[in-house]
Amino acid sequence: MKADWVTMQFSTIDPQAIAKQADLYFARAMRLEKTLDPNPIQEQLKEAVAAFKEAMPIVKALGNDQLQPKHMEEIKDLVKKDFDVTKEDFTLKSLLDLDINAF
Repeated sequence: MKADWVTMQFSTIDPQAIAKQADLYFARAMRLEKTLDPNPIQEQLKEAVAAFKEAMPIVKALGNDQLQPKHMEEIKDLVKKDFDVTKEDFTLKSLLDLDINAF
C-alpha cells in the first residue's frame, strides 16, 4: 500500500484513509514487539511504520481543502523549501522527502 501511496499525486490521496491504515499497522507492529523475541526485522518494521505514522498529521493538514495560499506560504517559509502540493508530479514521497516532520 505504501508503494502506491507514495507514487500517487498528492492531491488525489485520501489522508484520512492513509492515517487509519498507518494507525492499524503501527498497532500491529507494537503487538509484534510484545509477542516476538527481539529481532532486527521486527524493529525495522516498527521504525518504518512509526516514521510513516508520524507524518500523517502533516499529510492531513496539507490535504485540507480549507488550507489557503497564505497558509502554504507560511509553511514554505517555515521549512525553507518551495513546493506545490497541487502539481501533478508532487507525491506523498515528495512530501516525505522534504523532511517536513522535522518542523
